[in-house]
Amino acid sequence: MLRLTSHEARALAAVRDPHEFPAAIAASRDARDRLSTADEPGVFHFSRGKAAYYASEAYCAMGEADDLREATRQAQQAIQFLTADPSASGAELLAAARIDLAAAHLASGEVDGFADELDPVLSIAPEHRTVPVIQRVRRIGDELAPHAHGRLALELRERIDLFTAHRAVPPSRPALPE
Repeated sequence: MLRLTSHEARALAAVRDPHEFPAAIAASRDARDRLSTADEPGVFHFSRGKAAYYASEAYCAMGEADDLREATRQAQQAIQFLTADPSASGAELLAAARIDLAAAHLASGEVDGFADELDPVLSIAPEHRTVPVIQRVRRIGDELAPHAHGRLALELRERIDLFTAHRAVPPSRPALPE
């Protein structure tokens, strides 16, 4: 249920549906609050951290000031959940939550907060830089453009360019016998 409601809220936010989104995000948060550690094992498992990250992404997509404040809270909660339970987290999920938190700061005009949250993402080793993370960093870097007049913004732009130039390399496959 948590996976389904989280995806529904995310989809409604992507099309910015102000009528259906509130009910969908509330259902997602209710499902997350009811989740026990024994729920949804195996391939059906959907962690609280991932659900909070999806919620932060959805609120960011809605884009209103109240939504951005809630996106910040949800991203902070996602980071807490994902950090507390390494088995439910991967570098990509944690990076995505931090990118959402950075995006909320940037949308609010807080370049320093943006830099603080993006710094751990830009420090990820190249072998953990998945295509989705690189795409999201590139996209958020484009959103930095209106703020690119200060020294910090210029430094961030350089770091983002360097980060996106070096993506994860898939492990090499053994040669097939001839």
